[in-house]
Amino acid sequence: MASNFTLKEGSQLYDLLSHSTQDIFFKTDGDGFILHCSPGMMRVGVDPGAMLIGPHLTDLVEPRHEKEVRRSLALALGGITPDKPVEFRLRDNFGERQWFSLKLTPAFDRTGWVYGALGVLRCITDRRELEDRLFVKSMTDPLTGLANRGAFVSMLQHLVQRQSGGSMAMLAIDHFKSINITHGQRAGDVVLSAVAKFLRKILRQDHILARSGGGTFVVLMPHDMEERAKRIAEDVEYQLGRLSKEIDWHGFPVSARSGVVGIGGCVDTTIREAELALFLAKARAPHPVQLGLALG
Repeated sequence: MASNFTLKEGSQLYDLLSHSTQDIFFKTDGDGFILHCSPGMMRVGVDPGAMLIGPHLTDLVEPRHEKEVRRSLALALGGITPDKPVEFRLRDNFGERQWFSLKLTPAFDRTGWVYGALGVLRCITDRRELEDRLFVKSMTDPLTGLANRGAFVSMLQHLVQRQSGGSMAMLAIDHFKSINITHGQRAGDVVLSAVAKFLRKILRQDHILARSGGGTFVVLMPHDMEERAKRIAEDVEYQLGRLSKEIDWHGFPVSARSGVVGIGGCVDTTIREAELALFLAKARAPHPVQLGLALG
């Protein structure tokens, strides 16, 4: 396959490019088979100087991305430039999976007939990884490293939509405001971090742990009904009480109360019922874990 393009094709490719030396450009025939490409195509395992017949564009992508690429290619071969690029993962010549974006535009002859498509592949792995890091950061409590309230609400919404039951426990550190006032915010941060570490260790892997705010944590238990979730919460409180000497601050013991509710048909109602159950648990010191009451 020669890496040659006509002057008109070069002009169209220029419109697709953004002056990046990392771009890979190519031309397909009317069926989507690659006719010509730049040497950069070797990055994705296609050697333009060694192949007599080029691969089909969809041969480059993983099966799960093929439908999107076919749709974009069909538009270009139909004379329409797709509104936005397609993003997908490819294996480079080192076997590493990299993110690429694909831009396509129709290739017209002098009579206005579409005889193929012109395309640009651009590696966007750095951008995607940055977006992933920013997304994780936006969903993470910076102090404890747990999921934050936004992430917790999103996960609860998912469980509500699944309608598969399960439970939610809301756990609050006793006298957390007093710890902050008496010993300072640093003491409160130490307690929060220690309790978060303890909860990570004692809870099961299928439990979803988040910090809701202040001294309050939430645990989503997708596979545990209320009675079982109540026993789990009781054990958490008991174990926390036993270990309080290891995570106290200046002799201030650490304990917690819990409210447990079933995951119902509405996110807001489930959260309100959990907050009410926690409030009742705080009011009943001898039996701190409280099952939720259905709100009308």
